[in-house]
Amino acid sequence: MPTSIGVGRAGRTLGHAVGESTTDDQASRLIEQLGLIAHPEGGHYREFFRSTVAVSTPRGARCASTAIWFLLGAGEFSAFHQVLGDDEVWHHCGGDPLRLHSLDERGARTVRLGPI
Repeated sequence: MPTSIGVGRAGRTLGHAVGESTTDDQASRLIEQLGLIAHPEGGHYREFFRSTVAVSTPRGARCASTAIWFLLGAGEFSAFHQVLGDDEVWHHCGGDPLRLHSLDERGARTVRLGPI
């Protein structure tokens, strides 16, 4: 399985890499260069932006926006996790394509991110 790196926000999502493999050396270099740490649900990440603006939500005040680098190395996957009321934006920045699976009140969807 390949390395994929993206910028995103969390939701009830599962991501896994598809296609040809990117070398583990590339993933290791990116993890070091970007200062990524292991994510509890799989992969590696680092938050690089947090808005100073707060918004009111049913769960209390929340940051208006955050952004993370997220990397899945060869053989890694991101476990399903829940995002309560947050929007997600994903940008595929390199590596092999990624399948992003989402579940919500409208049902299940799969989106392929990255080159075809």
